[in-house]
Amino acid sequence: MSKAAATSRARAKHETAPPVYVGRDAGTFDDATVERMCAKHATGVFWKHCLDAEGLSESGWHEAKAREPRYVLAQQRAKAAGVEALRRRRDQLIEDGFRGEWKAAAWDLERFDREAFAPPTSKVESKNEHTGKDGAPLLIMTPEDMAAAAARKAGSE
Repeated sequence: MSKAAATSRARAKHETAPPVYVGRDAGTFDDATVERMCAKHATGVFWKHCLDAEGLSESGWHEAKAREPRYVLAQQRAKAAGVEALRRRRDQLIEDGFRGEWKAAAWDLERFDREAFAPPTSKVESKNEHTGKDGAPLLIMTPEDMAAAAARKAGSE
């Protein structure tokens, strides 16, 4: 085989090779995969970790939910079952008298469903309100306001 033919064959092979993707697979969500993830989630495993276990991305999950609304319902049911599993675990630890251990289970529950179980202080985003003297609104000067004030000051001198 001539050098030109070998180069031509190598070039053709390179041009027809499928692209290689680096990173997580975003598009292999099918019923079986979602069922496996929901089974894990129902035991109290965080959804992020269910995706990690399957090697899938969060953005891929959002795309799959948009394509298949039944996946959203499956995830919601799995989350409800996961909350129940974590509650049972916490309650069993309290009942068995494991001091301190129930707090770890409660912590998991707070992170698993923040809206329902997190303390009120962590539910609300921290909001800083800035006010002027005696509660008056702050006056914010734009660069144009500063230039005008400097011109007035220079003109009065």
